[in-house]
Amino acid sequence: MNPAIAIPPMPATLNALAYTPLALAALERFLRDAASACARAGDAQTALLLARDADVQHRRHRLEN
Repeated sequence: MNPAIAIPPMPATLNALAYTPLALAALERFLRDAASACARAGDAQTALLLARDADVQHRRHRLEN
């Protein structure tokens, strides 16, 4: 998980205004969106690594021939 995303500590009671069902739903959506963004970033990084590897393999093959 991204360390920039901080989850606030749970209070002793869930009666605190910050933990109303609406606020909890908003927090859950935010965390889901953040996780999705991290996954997309990971997919992009993987694609770049695969493209780089393919380029290196292509150059290596071209040098051998």
